[in-house]
Amino acid sequence: MPIDPAAAITITAYDWVPDFARGQVRDLRVRWALEETGQNYAVRYLSQGQQKEAAHRALQPFGQVPTYEEGDLTLFESGAIVWHVAERFPGLRYDGASGAERVAGMAVCRAEHSGAADHGSGADDDF
Repeated sequence: MPIDPAAAITITAYDWVPDFARGQVRDLRVRWALEETGQNYAVRYLSQGQQKEAAHRALQPFGQVPTYEEGDLTLFESGAIVWHVAERFPGLRYDGASGAERVAGMAVCRAEHSGAADHGSGADDDF
């Protein structure tokens, strides 16, 4: 596993989630993308309530996880982060594909990892 406290990339995640939300918190998508592309990353764990504090809201205005930080770049929303990882590092996108084909491929990837079949289950990132 490429978790490295000294890595150039840092993501945020909750330090604990209730049973009903396990596997639903969106940092898993970002971890998957980083691990598929072989990127080391650090994790800054947030305790319950910490996501609502000003320091975290400066990175993620909705007070959710994940966030992605790399140098001067800060991103939030797992889809945007996975898209960035796919564009920045080899291994997730279809090489040589047109822009439309890449978008279609990412949409399939997002649907497969979104739990679309569980849509409406009440699971939420913001406990």
